[in-house]
Amino acid sequence: MKYRKVEIPSWTDVTVSTNTYTITGLLELTKYEMQVSNICNGIPGNFTKLYYFTTPTVIYCPISAANSTAEFISKVTVKPNVIRK
Repeated sequence: MKYRKVEIPSWTDVTVSTNTYTITGLLELTKYEMQVSNICNGIPGNFTKLYYFTTPTVIYCPISAANSTAEFISKVTVKPNVIRK
């Protein structure tokens, strides 16, 4: 798998051994493109066509506890609707 911000020349390459992977460190409201390929018997296959996605804005929940240290966001998962271009 490889991904990058749209219009940036360099790719981030990731080798994974599972069908899912979490990309971390993405910027909000940013358009990215990605491609995936398979590896069969150690031989890389061809990459897919480009898939585009835009990361959402982070919307924080209002604090309802009397002390803000009692509430925090520990994990956020974004699963975008991939749009082929």
